[in-house]
Amino acid sequence: CDSVEFYQNNLLETFKKLASTENYPSKISASTLMPHIYKKLDESNRKDILETFVNLSKEDTPMVRRGVAASLSLLMSQMNRNEIKTNIVPLLKEFFNDNIDSVRVCALESLPVLYQTLEGEPILNEIIDFIQEKELVKKGWRVRYALAEVLPQICKFLSFLFQFIQIEIIRKLLYRL
Repeated sequence: CDSVEFYQNNLLETFKKLASTENYPSKISASTLMPHIYKKLDESNRKDILETFVNLSKEDTPMVRRGVAASLSLLMSQMNRNEIKTNIVPLLKEFFNDNIDSVRVCALESLPVLYQTLEGEPILNEIIDFIQEKELVKKGWRVRYALAEVLPQICKFLSFLFQFIQIEIIRKLLYRL
């Protein structure tokens, strides 16, 4: 059951069927299945399911978007750095702008994996700047709580000076409300 043929002939087809249905539980299932099959597929099929995954992230139904956001951590563990920078970071930024708290919370919960995987990359500074710029924490107590939970995990991957600066900025954001 660990062969490429099995994944391409069975699970890829299952993913495509789930993602193309009209009901949202199937689309959520597709978003949950995707990270498990991504690494087992060839390059062309990876591009196809990633495109489908991105389309699922733009669904009108918030539960589907939340399912995609919740799957990001596992998906990032299956991707290389360039794939994450080009495909996942833009998704995260979209999720941070979402009008549903639970989607933003799931996106925030994926940040520790992002910071661990991309440790030392300049794009990580952009993420914190983006969070500050969008004043993400003003949008709800769940989001503030999630950010406070995630922040210590992220700080492990930052230099001490940068940690201090970012924590101070985020502290001001959290208490400014």
